[in-house]
Amino acid sequence: MQEVLNGLRPAVVGLVAYAGASILLLALFRSGTTALSSVNWQNAALVLTGIAALRILDLNPAWIIAAFGMAGIVFYLQQSLMAPWKIAIDAAMLMLLAGIGWIKVSQRRRKARTDADGLPTWLAWEFIRAKIRMADIAYS
Repeated sequence: MQEVLNGLRPAVVGLVAYAGASILLLALFRSGTTALSSVNWQNAALVLTGIAALRILDLNPAWIIAAFGMAGIVFYLQQSLMAPWKIAIDAAMLMLLAGIGWIKVSQRRRKARTDADGLPTWLAWEFIRAKIRMADIAYS
């Protein structure tokens, strides 16, 4: 049984890779040709930004897929809406991306501010100050 499953593994990987590559080609190129002139640059920017977000921000891939799927829908709607709505959509997208970036940066800062015991640095300093005060009171 194990040999059958080991034989199926490359086939499944190949099918998933083919599906991913075909979806990527459909997203990046407007027509059936793969010429540089038919590249959809908004979708290419979304793909590259998504890859960068996965590598740099170390976010959960499910959140990246959901966020960039919504961004793709927004870009699609933006092409078919009137000018005031386009500006509102752009502002909302910028605020959303800035908020996600700020949350991730603050998480990394909070993680970096822990000492060896796993306590936040400010809390460790408060314990030290409290011990100094207690020692001062005991010696008085």
